[in-house]
Amino acid sequence: MEGKPKVFISHAGEDNEFVRNLGECLLKKGIKPWIDFWELLPGDKLIDKIFNKGIGECEAFIIVLSENSIKKPWVVEELDTALVKRIVSQTKLIPIRLDDCEVPIPLQATVWKNVDSQQELLPQIEPVINSIYDLKIKPKITEVPIQYQDLEKVNEYNIVETAVLKAIITIYYETGEMFIWGKAIQDKVGFGPQEINDAIEILESDGLVDIHRFTGVAPFNFGTVRLTSIGFVNYADHFLKIDTNNEMNILLSEIVSNGDYITSKELGKNVKLSPYSINKYVDYLELQGYIKVTRYSGTSPYDFSEVIATAQGRRILK
Repeated sequence: MEGKPKVFISHAGEDNEFVRNLGECLLKKGIKPWIDFWELLPGDKLIDKIFNKGIGECEAFIIVLSENSIKKPWVVEELDTALVKRIVSQTKLIPIRLDDCEVPIPLQATVWKNVDSQQELLPQIEPVINSIYDLKIKPKITEVPIQYQDLEKVNEYNIVETAVLKAIITIYYETGEMFIWGKAIQDKVGFGPQEINDAIEILESDGLVDIHRFTGVAPFNFGTVRLTSIGFVNYADHFLKIDTNNEMNILLSEIVSNGDYITSKELGKNVKLSPYSINKYVDYLELQGYIKVTRYSGTSPYDFSEVIATAQGRRILK
């Protein structure tokens, strides 16, 4: 990176005081901020000015979100999905959120940074500065905790990813909790938040968990995670010492032999498997097209009401 990195800062006029403080903090870290009240002349148009000056030459585009800014035309009308994609394709888009304002839909898939304008700003925006400089700061594991020294890694996953996956599967199997918070995972594995964030990102990319993002969950980059049926079927046997393929075949055989719709309660009684295992097997078999599933409320601990085999399901057992 030659010279000082440059960032554009978009904001509402009502937040000028905060943005001025932000700009001064960035300057202290060798970053040149582009702020309208420092750069624009009367009559200049913000969007034209940004793109005419070549946003692709900037290391980041910061948008300050607040109850003030989300009401402005920039956010309400002009910050649409197409423009967000245009910005992201040329530089990093970093939302900074000042209060409890609702994050605009085009930005909800972007990791944003919450800050408290009443607190010292520089320590709060350290992750933003690291992102601008493309620095990934994460602790190194100098010694594997004793509880993982005998943990057998699965596939290409490292020890942290394996431990996090085991924790998610174990928590789900023991409690049936569908949406697991980052703190619950950390309490189980003992690794740092950044290591857990990285592990969750890897597991999500492989389809083993789904991520649900919320605000106010720092230091985690996610709100809750949900174990997918693929994650359970492929890895529960490794961590829980159960034969997932055999159990799933038993379940499908029972559904096929019934010949008609069978309720979750009847199915659980007949196969004598954990309700939480049955839920994941049913999800997986449905994904494969082997069964049809009906879901209603009030069926706990099952998350479905009844199932019936499809022609494909009957065929695979022949």
